[in-house]
Amino acid sequence: MTNELKERLVRNLRARWNKQSKKRAKKATRAKKKNVAAPALVGALKYKPACEYLGGIHPATLRRAVERGLIRPNKMFRHVLFPIKELDRLIEEGMIE
Repeated sequence: MTNELKERLVRNLRARWNKQSKKRAKKATRAKKKNVAAPALVGALKYKPACEYLGGIHPATLRRAVERGLIRPNKMFRHVLFPIKELDRLIEEGMIE
């Protein structure tokens, strides 16, 4: 093989590698974009999602708020649920004017 042929072969391989790399990067960003969508809010949340909704507080903090009577959870079913309206009320009452 001549040097010119080797150089052309290397250029072709690099070009092909770059195209494949770009395709892989596009697929990765597409996959990330799919996972970024926020979940739709429902009428009530369990403990951990309620903590995240309140700004990432610790679950123990939320439990103490329940014990102190600052928030009323729904205990009708097996799981303790916090209605979104109740969480919003807690946020609004705690706002500083």
